[in-house]
Amino acid sequence: MKKFLAYLATVLVVATYSNFASAVSATCQSVQTPPAGCTGTCLISWQAQAQLTLANHPECTGATASTSTATQEIASTSFSQMLSISRAVSARNMAGNTRPQNTASLDQRFGMAAGNSPAQWNFWGSVSSDKNKYDRGVYFDPVGLNSHNHTSNTNVTNAVLGGDYQLAPTVAIGVSAAFDSSSGNASSTNVTAGTAPSYSTSSTSGYTVAPYLGWQINQDWSLDASLGMGSVKLNTTEVSGKADRVFYGTNLSYASWMGNWQLSGKGSYLHGQEKYGNLTSGTGALMANSATTNKMGQLRVGGQAGYWMNDSVMPYFGLSYASDISRSTSSTTSQLGSEIGRTAWVYSLGANFFSIKNSITGGVAYNQETGRTYAKNNSLMGNINFRF
Repeated sequence: MKKFLAYLATVLVVATYSNFASAVSATCQSVQTPPAGCTGTCLISWQAQAQLTLANHPECTGATASTSTATQEIASTSFSQMLSISRAVSARNMAGNTRPQNTASLDQRFGMAAGNSPAQWNFWGSVSSDKNKYDRGVYFDPVGLNSHNHTSNTNVTNAVLGGDYQLAPTVAIGVSAAFDSSSGNASSTNVTAGTAPSYSTSSTSGYTVAPYLGWQINQDWSLDASLGMGSVKLNTTEVSGKADRVFYGTNLSYASWMGNWQLSGKGSYLHGQEKYGNLTSGTGALMANSATTNKMGQLRVGGQAGYWMNDSVMPYFGLSYASDISRSTSSTTSQLGSEIGRTAWVYSLGANFFSIKNSITGGVAYNQETGRTYAKNNSLMGNINFRF
């Protein structure tokens, strides 16, 4: 009964915040299209009200058309690495739970728990391929009184390697390194002017090193925290540059068994930042006052149900709710058409695999993010863990 009440409370909190987030999005959308048939004095009055609304709701604007791409890449790199770390820590701590009776002895052989296993070392790897799409759709600029559209497509590959050591019965410390690359394209159109769309291509390559800490609170709960630093290089059709990366985050995980079913949950706070120096133009000239810092903070809560089929496989389904509680940029160029939507549902479908003989576990998963106003994301991920 207590577990049911806890799950119910979580659903109510998520639903309440979802309604609030939708209201904020509706506020932003209210300034993007004038009322039907509104011209002359009506249009001037609406324009003044729209500009006042924008001044009091900075979440309705971004900075240049690349803002949406920047936040999506933070999610596909920094956030992906923190969640990979959390998966590894949760797997290490999973043996605190009693698996189905016929497989309970596997816990000791896998060495999956900091508290109950002689296996002190855990090495793991994860590879993900993310596809991000952004389509702003035609919107009305209340400042310039023109209709515009922005679109972009970005593919990000992120590989993470890590290892940790059991310092104490309930504490493990480790370090991970991630290497990522992306390629994409974007277009911008002034619909009112009737001009041809302007196109650009982009690519990035980066790395991040992140130490982390895992704590097994009890047989059901575990906590992990990580701090990462790295660098990324950017090249587009028009400019090139380099940014310093910083991220930090923490995850609280829960897991329990009901017969052959494993029910798990996770609450996360994730923060990522990319700080660019002045960019270089296509002619090689340094562009003054072009330095930009992009930041993004996200809260995420979700659950997962897996079914223990036999000694080697456990398929699962998961659902998470993500909310970008903060997004900011130091750029002084404000553009209405770079809002992507602040909240999303993330559906996961995958399977975990176990090899008792080789003390190896692994898994594959497909994730689909939906619900953002103008952006979509899907990813395919694989991971492997080796304990000894």
